[in-house]
Amino acid sequence: MTLIDAIFMLACGLAFARWPRSTPRALVAVVGTAAATFALEGWRGPLVPAYALAVGLVIAALLKVERLPQALRSLALGGGLLLLAASIGACIVLPLRSFPPSSGPYSAGTMVVPAELIERFTPKSPNPQARPAPLARLWYPTAPLPPQSWLGRQFYPRDRDPAVEGAIPSSAPARFPVVLYFAGWPGTDIQNFVLIRELASRGFMVVSLIYPGKLPSMSDAEFAQQVAEFKTPWDYSTPAAAQHMNQMFEARVRHGSEDAAAMLDLLGTVNEQGALPQFRGRLALDHAGVLGFSMGGGVAAQAGWLEPRFKAVVNLDGWHWLESLQQGVPRPYLYLSETSGMPTEALVAPNLNTRYAAQHGQMEYVNAQRVLERSGGTRVAVPGTTHLNFTDMNLHSPLRRLRDGGAIDRFRALEVVNAYVCGFFERELQGKSEPLLDGASSRFPEVKVKVWPRPAGGPAAAQ
Repeated sequence: MTLIDAIFMLACGLAFARWPRSTPRALVAVVGTAAATFALEGWRGPLVPAYALAVGLVIAALLKVERLPQALRSLALGGGLLLLAASIGACIVLPLRSFPPSSGPYSAGTMVVPAELIERFTPKSPNPQARPAPLARLWYPTAPLPPQSWLGRQFYPRDRDPAVEGAIPSSAPARFPVVLYFAGWPGTDIQNFVLIRELASRGFMVVSLIYPGKLPSMSDAEFAQQVAEFKTPWDYSTPAAAQHMNQMFEARVRHGSEDAAAMLDLLGTVNEQGALPQFRGRLALDHAGVLGFSMGGGVAAQAGWLEPRFKAVVNLDGWHWLESLQQGVPRPYLYLSETSGMPTEALVAPNLNTRYAAQHGQMEYVNAQRVLERSGGTRVAVPGTTHLNFTDMNLHSPLRRLRDGGAIDRFRALEVVNAYVCGFFERELQGKSEPLLDGASSRFPEVKVKVWPRPAGGPAAAQ
């Protein structure tokens, strides 16, 4: 619960203590603090019961409810207390999102890549409606921000936002290694803000690609249709549905990997021709990597197979598809996952959605090892995690049930992911050493690391 939330709850409680004869001053305090929470924090579900109580207090003052029968007043009193208690409890278990501090020397800025640029470089399709373009956003290093005052941290802390919109890029380093990011199913929202801003704090330019993006040539109706189609619910409930899901996965992975290659072309224009003047000559495109979570991890692996300009690939607990599954990932490759183990109970689950997903997970257990054996790479298995521990879902609530996390401490999971992913990109794209990736570590003794050497000559790749 934030300080302004606590002040709002206190104002409601003090006004309610004198109900139904709440003083005008108390009602003004309730309305004022309610407005302040809305202005500073926006609309928040946990505060809805308290907002309802505030409205009730004002209505009660206007209608002079002291004339109501005692039974109704008692009922209203009990209901008000329940609303206040519900709001306090909800603010505790569903706190306002805030991001842990990054460890690098830079702060993070962000800006959207203009849709006109995206349209110029998006691969063309005979059926544009079936080939959505991405919405791309840049996340980059900026000069460190001065310390925030205690009062500022209480009422509007900077860590509520992942980056500062439109901030001026840092003058150092001279050139930013570039990492592309792809999200998990359905690909419409960024799920790794913590990791993205950690990379930016360490001198990387991260380009996030989510879907669909609205191109200048599209009508509002066409865009709305693409949004609806892209948000197709996850469905493995029948064999036919599972086959359809796999076909959609393959199409989105292939399109995403092609978009990754096209984005490098777009960034080349930014670097050489000044399409975004503040970044002209600042991008180290000869040191480019690609990263993704879940389905986005499959996109990253396929992009690593497709595009030789990527010098490092990270897959956060994603399935492998297409040529990267059959032939491997012929680039330095890091695969982070839950503790290795063949799924068992879910394979006979009565819920068909759970069962078919587990069957694919069973295949992936074998496939991931085969991919690493074919092309080499590093697997990092993190005990106590579930799939969503590799995302920012850790931040949604201190209650594990509400964030779908595993037994691992939620901040420990973020620390592990940040350390291994950033260490890998720093080694491959910045030339730094990182002993974490060599094997067992005293810093993370629970993490299991296995390294497969790259075969002589390397596996086949797209030319």
